[in-house]
Amino acid sequence: MKVKKLPVAVLVLMGVCLCLAACGTKSTANQASALESEGVDTEKTAELVMATQLYVGDSIIEVPQFAAGESSEVLDSVNAKILEFAGDYERFTETGADGEEWLELKCYPFLDDKYIQVVLTRAVYPNYGTYGKIASFCYDYQEDKEYRLEDLADIDGEAISNKEGALIAALGEKEPESKIDGFELSAFTFSHMGNIYFYSVHFEPPEIGDPPENVLYVCNTDGSYEMYNNKILHFGTGENELLNMEPPLYYARGV
Repeated sequence: MKVKKLPVAVLVLMGVCLCLAACGTKSTANQASALESEGVDTEKTAELVMATQLYVGDSIIEVPQFAAGESSEVLDSVNAKILEFAGDYERFTETGADGEEWLELKCYPFLDDKYIQVVLTRAVYPNYGTYGKIASFCYDYQEDKEYRLEDLADIDGEAISNKEGALIAALGEKEPESKIDGFELSAFTFSHMGNIYFYSVHFEPPEIGDPPENVLYVCNTDGSYEMYNNKILHFGTGENELLNMEPPLYYARGV
């Protein structure tokens, strides 16, 4: 499958810092009461800092960082992992492209009374056969704890196993001529409506000599699946929990 891109308007928006607790976050009294009953200090707050937010040429560069009260080794580690996933984005910040290449690094943030989370997608274009990479970063700022993919087995292991079986069955029906060469759980978000999971599915090359195909699929909270269209990542019933930031991130620009 060839990936086609539409041009992005040139905008430069850098160094944006937003206190999410004051920005229409989907916090509820019930959440606060539950946390207080567990002895959690619900007065703790979190912030999302856009270290870089640039739209230059065809490049989309959104690099977030977390901030929450006092700094900690755990928080510093999460932020370092975000920068590691962002990679060499700086070479695209001036011209938007290196030769004929451009970068799309898109940010999808969430915040509630307990977690600050972000899902990132990253792809360099032009390319053939891949929708890029996806990663998630979750920090419990009340408990100073990071949640990683490997922690999900203890949290939601049986449900994940069932979802993966349903995904393979669904792909067998939708893509009967394609041969699946493997898949893995690549990202997640904790949602009030239920956890959302993101899978990278690998297909064998359609023809000898072609590169393998890598496609991202979203498992919604209702158990349905949808393929990432390489423009905007959708979160099903958890979509209304995405943060509305100013200036808006790419997902909220309506392009």
